[in-house]
Amino acid sequence: MKKIWLTIFLFIILGILIFPIRIPEEPVLKEQTEMNNTLFGPGLLDFRGIDFSPVPNSYNTGAAFEALENLLKLPEINYIQLRFFLQQDSLTSSEVKLYSNQDHILTFLIQRVHKSGKKVSLMPKLYAKSGGYIANLHPEDKILWFQSYSDVLLHFVKLAEENNVELFSLGNEFTSMFTDDAEWNKIVDSVKEIYHGQLTVKINCWYKQTQFNDLLKINWFQNLDYIGIAAYFDLTDKMDPTEEDLKKAWFASRQGLNIVDELEKLSKTYDKPIIFSEIGYRSVDGCNIEPWNADEKSPRSDPNLATGKQDDAETILCAKVLFETFKTQNWWKGTFWFYWPTGILSESDTGYGIRGKPVSKEILNEYRRGD
Repeated sequence: MKKIWLTIFLFIILGILIFPIRIPEEPVLKEQTEMNNTLFGPGLLDFRGIDFSPVPNSYNTGAAFEALENLLKLPEINYIQLRFFLQQDSLTSSEVKLYSNQDHILTFLIQRVHKSGKKVSLMPKLYAKSGGYIANLHPEDKILWFQSYSDVLLHFVKLAEENNVELFSLGNEFTSMFTDDAEWNKIVDSVKEIYHGQLTVKINCWYKQTQFNDLLKINWFQNLDYIGIAAYFDLTDKMDPTEEDLKKAWFASRQGLNIVDELEKLSKTYDKPIIFSEIGYRSVDGCNIEPWNADEKSPRSDPNLATGKQDDAETILCAKVLFETFKTQNWWKGTFWFYWPTGILSESDTGYGIRGKPVSKEILNEYRRGD
């Protein structure tokens, strides 16, 4: 997911730091029709979410407002996920900084989502300016890093509380930092003094047994309401898997993992339900092999297999099997699908965006179905 988020990073910086915020005036909001058409009923997933990401246009543009209005019209969706952006100089830096001028646009978006009758998930996105994967953070001074991160996080915690945000994520794929129980418990305590919504965190998927075993030792997870997963698990080793291939892969992945059983064990260990805080599949041949891989020459494990050919059918099949696999698990509460872009996608798009693509119909159908 590094490449797609680098693109998002560049757009958000241009939008926030260079261009003025262009929020519609209050009279426009008053003229907007109240929709409040969100589906409710027994058996529907608790989290039928879409990740509204600021790409290709930043949040503070007319194109983004139009994209959000289109998203809010969908009755199947009950949650919209928004991002706030943080930075540090490098993976070894000990100071985390927030970008200025985010509060205004985030407040506007949150209020607009609530006005439509839907709920909000607010999640941090941290970047290292010098590059590198944020899961590999190794600050020179860990204590200073945690204090710095806590300070900037609490800024947005206060914004979330003031705007009645329903779900707040404390972290996003900080694999190397999540093992420090004492520091994270301090953060949890500080957040709970201010915020009265539900708390989660987004952890990475895994492909080794040792990685999963490490997750079972992170005791501060028990102080959350939900455990969130970036569920980009490797599935098969086939470019054109059948439905049966994909079903089997969730119980025996190409690395030999029983992903369903391991997720259930994670849930039972901390007595917390699980949500897929981020999940998506590129519209490209072989997207199931390394769903996390945004590179054009995916799958990285064998670039010779990569055709780059658009393949909506495989993307649809991956989504269908995911819901069929997990809807029967009482510890699984739903997804935030990645992603609804702030612009219209081209017909030849092979990325993760779902707006206007055939896979969006499959996702909405699954969100509509109850028991």
